Amino acid sequence: MKTDKLYYEVFQEFPDIFFRLIGKSQVDARAYEFKAIELKETALRLDGVMLRVAKDLKELIFH
Repeated sequence: MKTDKLYYEVFQEFPDIFFRLIGKSQVDARAYEFKAIELKETALRLDGVMLRVAKDLKELIFH
């Protein structure tokens, strides 16, 4: 599976757009980074994941 390059680049450059699209515009988008990750157990790949940058917080939003 290939990463959707357009969405990947847009969400990396402007993470606030992601939160506006999912109806959570009040979230501080600067605290997140957008990545494509792969889950090795079943070889399931998530093309887009918004990860909380702060290491002490365990919040994950994916689409």
